[in-house]
Amino acid sequence: MNTERRLLIERFTKASYHIYTSGQEVTVSTHERCFEIDKLLAARGVTQWAYLTAENPQAHIQSQERNTHANTRLEMKLRRMNKFFLFGEARDPDKQWPAEKSFFIFDLNEQDAKILAKEFDQAAFLHGVWGEIPRIIFTSDAQPSAK
Repeated sequence: MNTERRLLIERFTKASYHIYTSGQEVTVSTHERCFEIDKLLAARGVTQWAYLTAENPQAHIQSQERNTHANTRLEMKLRRMNKFFLFGEARDPDKQWPAEKSFFIFDLNEQDAKILAKEFDQAAFLHGVWGEIPRIIFTSDAQPSAK
């Protein structure tokens, strides 16, 4: 595994993924099952989710204007797909990487999430299934999923 890939896995693994719902903030990590997510899924009658952004394509920092435009396009696409989602923000605990506005998307399977992430030129995204630990999924077929 090359250094760039290793650093990317480390960045995604260390990040915390926040979801804003009904006046509360739910935090997800790639290290443990999130019971609050399971409750959100059960309330909607679905079993899987994806967490992605359109900001900073291929992990290259972009201007705020460019990121806002990209995320607006992603939000419009999710609405056209009739996907229910909540807003979120991915954060680097070391603050070496800027926080990224993101979307927690209900009932989006891994394959469709990967297509969507590729469309918005993302290196990776999170995917989760009820009762399981979320996984980092890389959009490049040459890169393995990180657990």
